[in-house]
Amino acid sequence: MTTHENTLKAIGLSLLMAFTAGTQHAGAQESEQRDPPRLALNAGGHTAMVNRVFFRSGGEELISVSDDKTIRFWDVSSGEPLRVIRPPIGDGDVGMLYSAALSPDGNQLAVGGYTRYANLRYAIYVISLVSGEIEHLLVGHTNVIHDLRFSPDGRKLISASSDMTARIWDVATHECLQVLKGHTDNVYGVVFSPDGNSCATASDDDTAAIWNVATGQRLRTLSGHRDDVNAIAWSSNGKWIATGSYDRTIRVWNINGQLQREYDQIGNRTLSHIEFCNDSRRLIWCQGVGSGAREVGILDLASGESKVRFNKHTNTTMHASLSPDETLVASSGGNDKELYLWNASDGSVVHKLVGRGRGNWSAAWGSDGSTIAWGNINRGQATNGTNRKSPLEYAFELDRLQFAKAPDDETYTRYRTQRGNTLLKSSGATTVDVIRGGEKAITLEFDSKFSRAHNTVSCFTLLPGDRAAVGSSFGLYLFDTRSGKILRKFVGHTGLISAISPSPDGRYLLTASNDMTMRVWDPDVRKPLLNLFFAGEEWVAWTPDGYYASSPGGEALMGWHLDNGPDHLGSFARASQFRDSLYQPSAIKMLLRTGDITRALEATGKGGRDTSVAQVLPPTVFIARPDGNDVQTDVQEMTVMAVAKQVGEHPITSIQLLLDGRPYGGRAGIKHFDAPRRDVRERFYVQLSAGIKHRLQVRADSDVSFGLSRGVNVTFRPKSNESKLPALYVLSMGLRDYQDDELDLNFADRDARRFERAFQTYGKGLFRKVETKLVVNEQATRIGILKGLDWLKRQMDQGDIGLVYYSGHGDKDSSDVFHIMPHDVEKDLLSVTGIPDAQIKTMVGAINGRVLLVLDACNSGAAFKNPNNLMDDLIRDLVSSDYGITVMSSSTGKELSQESSDAGGGYFTIAFVEGLSGRADTNQDGVVYSSELANYVAERVKSLTKGQQHPVMRNPAGVPAFPLAKTR
Repeated sequence: MTTHENTLKAIGLSLLMAFTAGTQHAGAQESEQRDPPRLALNAGGHTAMVNRVFFRSGGEELISVSDDKTIRFWDVSSGEPLRVIRPPIGDGDVGMLYSAALSPDGNQLAVGGYTRYANLRYAIYVISLVSGEIEHLLVGHTNVIHDLRFSPDGRKLISASSDMTARIWDVATHECLQVLKGHTDNVYGVVFSPDGNSCATASDDDTAAIWNVATGQRLRTLSGHRDDVNAIAWSSNGKWIATGSYDRTIRVWNINGQLQREYDQIGNRTLSHIEFCNDSRRLIWCQGVGSGAREVGILDLASGESKVRFNKHTNTTMHASLSPDETLVASSGGNDKELYLWNASDGSVVHKLVGRGRGNWSAAWGSDGSTIAWGNINRGQATNGTNRKSPLEYAFELDRLQFAKAPDDETYTRYRTQRGNTLLKSSGATTVDVIRGGEKAITLEFDSKFSRAHNTVSCFTLLPGDRAAVGSSFGLYLFDTRSGKILRKFVGHTGLISAISPSPDGRYLLTASNDMTMRVWDPDVRKPLLNLFFAGEEWVAWTPDGYYASSPGGEALMGWHLDNGPDHLGSFARASQFRDSLYQPSAIKMLLRTGDITRALEATGKGGRDTSVAQVLPPTVFIARPDGNDVQTDVQEMTVMAVAKQVGEHPITSIQLLLDGRPYGGRAGIKHFDAPRRDVRERFYVQLSAGIKHRLQVRADSDVSFGLSRGVNVTFRPKSNESKLPALYVLSMGLRDYQDDELDLNFADRDARRFERAFQTYGKGLFRKVETKLVVNEQATRIGILKGLDWLKRQMDQGDIGLVYYSGHGDKDSSDVFHIMPHDVEKDLLSVTGIPDAQIKTMVGAINGRVLLVLDACNSGAAFKNPNNLMDDLIRDLVSSDYGITVMSSSTGKELSQESSDAGGGYFTIAFVEGLSGRADTNQDGVVYSSELANYVAERVKSLTKGQQHPVMRNPAGVPAFPLAKTR
C-alpha cells in the first residue's frame, strides 16, 4: 500500500490536517533557513487529530501530540497551555505525528509518524524535555511509524511501522538492536513486557505476536481477531496481554498465547487504544471509527462491564492515559480536536483543553459578491448525494474586513449543481456524474487507484466554462465536465473539504474545511487568493505571500514555521513579527476587486513592495544563559545571555529582554545599535520576584521584522524559602458625568465603584496587599486620569499585578487617532483635550509587572452610535510584545455595550464581578484566573444581552494566565 493509504488507515479517518504552532528553538544558530517558511495556525490548541496524550511523571503536566505537527504541553491543575515544540516539517502530510512515547523518568519524548529527515521521511525523533533539543534521530523504517514505547528502564525503544516491521532501538547509541519481521501487513501497536525481556506487536494481518527482545525471535502468535489488530497492552503484573481490534472486540491472552476472554460489549466502533490500569484488573479503552457513541471507558475485566464511560468527545477518540495516581484520565478526540481531563471515578469533567478554532462545515456567498458565510455545526441532510447543507451561522464582509449580520439561506447561495442543461449528481462515494439533457455524459473520477477507492467526495459545484470543482477527503480538484480530465489540484487545505460555493459571478470559489480555515480561490490559480481563519470574534486573513489583515487579537492566531535543519526543532514566527512589512489591510480589502495581491498593493499606493515572508525573515535569537526550560535559582539578580543572528538581507537593529511577556525596563530597556549588526551577543541583568515563575524571552529586531527566542521559565527561591506574595493595585475610572452634558452616561461611575469593591472583597488572602484608587466623574479630568496611571506606575514592582478599568467614552479625531475622553474633554478639540492612544500606550507600557487593561469605552448611552472599531489599533499595539498588556474589552469593535436599568450597571461589569465572586472558578480550586474570568464573562454577557454583546480578552504571547481573586 502507499504511504498515504497507511496514513489514513492508521487514524481510520479521511480528515487530514497539517497546521503547526510552536516556540523558537533554542539552539538554532544558522543564519539561513533551509526550507521556505510554511503557514502555521496558532489557535491555542490543536488544529488536527490528537493521536497521543500523556501525563508527565508527577502528573502536573500533560503532553499531547498531533497530526498538526506540534507537541503541546498543558498545566493539569489549571488546564492552561504551557508551551509548544515542533519537529521539522514538510509540505502536505510530511511532519504529521502519529505516535509518541514518554520515557519512564519523563525526561525524553520520542515521536514518529510521517516524519522528516532530509530525504528520509520516517525518522524517530528523541527529544530531551530538559534541554528542549532533539537528542537523537533513529532512522531505519521505510514507511510511516504508528506506535512507540520505551522499555521499563528507559534504555530501549520499540517502534511499529507500515513497513510491516517493528524495530528495537538502543536509545543511547541510536543503534537498531532488532528488526522484528514476520507480520504480513502494517504493524500498528507495540509494547514491552514489565521486565523488558519480551515485547508484543499488533498488526493489520489480524494477529498479534510475542517476541524475545534479546534475540528478535517470534515466540507466540495471537490469532483469532476477525479484523485488523491495532491496539495492544501488557499488564503490570506481567500475566496478561490485551489486544484491541477493528472487529470491535478486546481480547485478553496469557503470556503463552492462550485466549482467556473476549469482550464484545464495547460498542459499535473500532478500538483505537487500550491500556491496563496499575492493578491489572481494569483496562481503559478508546473507540475509533464506526457508528454510535464516541466513548472512552474503563473496563472491569472480571465482570466485563465498563462502569465508567466518558462520552463528551464529539467524534472519534484516539488515545487516553491515566494520571500517575489514576484519579484522572486524559483523552483526545472530537470535531474540535479537543482534550478532556476527567475523573476516573465517575467521568465528570475537570478541564476541556481546546484551541480557539473550529472545523467549518458550510460555505456560501452573499448576493453582493463580497460577503461570505459559513458555519461550525456538522449536521444537515445530504443533498444531491453528498453536498451537505449544514447551518450557516456567521458572515464576513471581505471588502470591509468586518463581521456582518447573521446569514440566511434566502440571501446566500451555496453550491450550484445545475447550469443550463448540465447537472452534477453523486454516483458513488468517490465519483460524480455529469448529466446533460437528462442523460449521463461522463463520470468525474480521480486519477489514481487509491483515490478512486478512498478519496470520498464531500461537495461539488459547477463553474463557468464547462468546469466543475470537487471537494473531497484529500483536497480540492477542478474538472473539465466535457472530457472528465482533472485540470488542477488546488494546494492549500490540509483537511476534508466540507463545503464549496461559487461567487455569484462565477469568478471565485469559496471552500470550507475541517482544517479550520475558509479559502477563496481563483479557479485558474493553483494556490488560494485569500485564506481566512476565524476564532470567535477574532480573525486573520492572509495571502500565500504572507500579506495579512487581522482583528486586534488575530495576529496571534497565525504565523510561519521556520525550519532550522533536519536535526533541530523548528521555530515559529507570529504574524505580528512581520507587521512592519506585511500588515496590509487596505490591500486585502481590494483583493476581490483586483484578483491579485500585486495589483491590490498598487491600487492602495503600495506598489513596488512585492515582498514575501521568505524575504523578511526575522533574526534567529536564543537564550544561551540560563540553560534549560525550567530554572530554579537562589540568586535574585540573574544574568541573561542572548545571542541573535541576522537572517537574509536585513541586519539586527536592536535587542531587548522580555519578562513575563513585557519589555523589561520598558522602552529604556531596548538596546539600539547605531550600526546594524549581523551577529549580536548581549547580557541583560534582571531582578526576580521571590516565588514567582517568571518567563524570559529575548526579542531581536531588524527594520522589517523581529525574532523571539523560546521562553525560559525561571523561579527565584530564596535560601530562607520565604516567598513574597504579589501585591494587587487597582485603578478604577468611570465617567457618568461630563462637562458636556451631551456625553453623559448612565452607570459608568457605578460600574467603576462596583469594580473597585469587587477586588477589595475577593483579593483578600491572595495578595500581599490590595490597594485601589477610584477616579470618577469630575475627578476623571485629563490630568486626573494621567495622575491615576502615574500612581500605578509608582506603586508596582515586577512581581505585582495591576488592573486599569475605564468606563467612559472614546473616539477618533480628524486624523483618525483614538482618544480617551476625560471629564473636561471638548468634542470639537478632541486632539487637544483628549488623551491620545500614543500617550495611553506610553503611560500603561511604563507600568511594571503584569497589567490587565479593562476597557468599556463604547457604552449604549454614548453620543456616538457607531463605534466602528475605534480601539482596534490601540488594542493591537498594547497586546504586542512592544507593550505586553493584557486587554479585555466589553464588546467587539462594532458593538455597543448594553446596560441593565434594574441592576444599575453595565452587563459587562456585572458579569465581571460575578466571575470574581467564584462563578468563573471552573476548576474549583478556589482561585479565579484571568483566563477563567475571560471565558465566564464572554459567555455570561452573551447570554444576558441575547447575543448582542461579546466581550473579548486579548492576551499577549508569553504572558500566562494570572490569579485575580480568591473565592474561599
